[in-house]
Amino acid sequence: KRDYATGALRDRRHDADVVRACGQALGKALARVAAARTVRGGPTRFCCPLDEAYTLATVDLTGPKTSDVKLEPYGIASSRKGGRRWVGTYRTALTPKFWAAVSSGLGSVSLERRRGDNAHHVLESSFKAFARCLRVALD
Repeated sequence: KRDYATGALRDRRHDADVVRACGQALGKALARVAAARTVRGGPTRFCCPLDEAYTLATVDLTGPKTSDVKLEPYGIASSRKGGRRWVGTYRTALTPKFWAAVSSGLGSVSLERRRGDNAHHVLESSFKAFARCLRVALD
């Protein structure tokens, strides 16, 4: 596989910086939204099923700015026990870095895969669970 910018996908050293910057920007933007509203004190939780995947998200806008991401392994990979390393051109190892960056601006974020073998569904379920959990915290 080739990447339009740098050649081989494995050579994309800038990916971690891009993911971190996007996470920080999102966390800061969401923190501004939360600051303009009366937020629910304490943690909120939401479980999100998506096909065979099921993820639990916990967000605490008033707590310490920490992240705890337990989504691995990302799907089943017949040649590796650690699951998939890539979903398309997205490097799955960057997911905890993204959520750590979001939490650095927003608050405590915890994501836990309860079940799921499809890496794409596990990742999508985690983002949807976070969004719905944040929605509950802001309502």
